[in-house]
Amino acid sequence: MTPHTSTTTDALDWYARGWRLFLHQPLMWVGLTLLFLIIALVINLVPLIGGLAFALCLPAFAAGFLHAADQAHKGNPVLPMHLFTAFQTRESLNALLLLGLIPLAASFAGAVLIALLLGGAMGVGAITQSDDAAVGALVGGGLMLPLISIGLFVLVVAALIYAIPLVWFHQASAKDALMGSLEASARNILPLTLFTVIYVVLSLIAAMPAGLGFLVLIPVISGATYASYRQLWSDLVSADPDD
Repeated sequence: MTPHTSTTTDALDWYARGWRLFLHQPLMWVGLTLLFLIIALVINLVPLIGGLAFALCLPAFAAGFLHAADQAHKGNPVLPMHLFTAFQTRESLNALLLLGLIPLAASFAGAVLIALLLGGAMGVGAITQSDDAAVGALVGGGLMLPLISIGLFVLVVAALIYAIPLVWFHQASAKDALMGSLEASARNILPLTLFTVIYVVLSLIAAMPAGLGFLVLIPVISGATYASYRQLWSDLVSADPDD
């Protein structure tokens, strides 16, 4: 299960393929995405456990979008029920729920690091009895926060981007899928960096019209991720004359 390498221009092609998959049935894609967003809103409204439950289920929902992209790639209809496909397969669902722990663990690690930085700054002030030293430590810690956030974000993306399709399409264990995804990300740093930067830019644009742009962006990024998975893991994917 060894991933292939790609070029930076491939990242643009992945988005082009994602856009073409969206155009296969745009109204159904929008309907599926709207259903997902409504479910996300309802789950997150549940006090205390809502956010946790949604985070755990997010890889399973992502697998549903990838399944819809796979159906569109094969010329089949995109249906709202595809969103729940992963929840109907117990073995894959268990692995996907385990993958949902990755972002939670990253959030916890980020919170701990921030607390350590702030605590260290206050400790410096207490030891030196100097407000200037405390302020300097706080400023230094503040400069570290963006780097920590970006680092954790990159790690989560690298761990999950191919772990989800490997679990869903090939019934890989959560551990093997994570290792495979990290290896694929390491072998394709430049194209995946460009892929991520494009997504961030598109997210900013999608958020401008009251977030309505995500009704298109979520299907497109799902299709683009599916296209990149098919290219990097072509040995695991059956040959298709349309590729």
